[in-house]
Amino acid sequence: MISATRRISMTTAHRYIRPHMTHLSLVPFLILLAAQPALGQEPQLGDKYTDGVSFTATDSLLSWSLDITFQDRMTLRAPVFGDRPFEAVIDTVKRQEEGRILFYHAVSSRAEVLVMLQASEGKGGSRYAVQAEVMPVEGGAMTLHKGSGRFLPPQELHYAWRLVSFNGEAIDPKRFRDAPPAIAFQVPLGTVTATTGCNDISGDFSAGYRTLRFGRLVGTRMHCPPVEDLEERYVNALSGRDLRYSVTSSELRLRHSDGTELVFKRVR
Repeated sequence: MISATRRISMTTAHRYIRPHMTHLSLVPFLILLAAQPALGQEPQLGDKYTDGVSFTATDSLLSWSLDITFQDRMTLRAPVFGDRPFEAVIDTVKRQEEGRILFYHAVSSRAEVLVMLQASEGKGGSRYAVQAEVMPVEGGAMTLHKGSGRFLPPQELHYAWRLVSFNGEAIDPKRFRDAPPAIAFQVPLGTVTATTGCNDISGDFSAGYRTLRFGRLVGTRMHCPPVEDLEERYVNALSGRDLRYSVTSSELRLRHSDGTELVFKRVR
């Protein structure tokens, strides 16, 4: 149970509440975020979000670049291809070592490309070492391109979302004094703000291969006895774990491997 004298329970690595923060209803804030575009800290990624890129990579000299879309289409720009980049639909995706290593394979009439992604240690899985092997179809030497990359979350996340179901249990908005649990993503910034139905929390998040992971979440510590059990389970469900997601224009689902599922509806 959460009281006014103790912190919101999160995973051990994320138990932190700033005592000077005060309780504010997030509803107007969430609606404002849904209505306004975010200003990204990495403006060069702006077009990639719009174009539906799920993974992007290059080297330190920007001599080559790789984009993979949410529709599993690969675009590789490199000197070996001249002014016309390699473009093809990915036919194979393989995962190893619990998803820390991924292989993508694609073939066109021009070349066969094998891309290996390996998650960097200490980056929470958000940064990957990248290696792309290119073998021309009509013969010629294999070329190798090395660099680094990152997964991008889908642009569709950039709205406010209200929790409507938690592990199959419908969430009744009337249970909450101000507003039911909700969450808002600032996609290009990689940050998130939320309400638990009692307290406000905020932090960062990163994207992986079809997954989201919330980082350190901090928040207020108001005492709300009627909904404290739900609040604690909600925060624990978000904290420090990989959550597979599916998102449409109206619904967001987050699922954990242990069976936990949260369903959100878009705030309009």
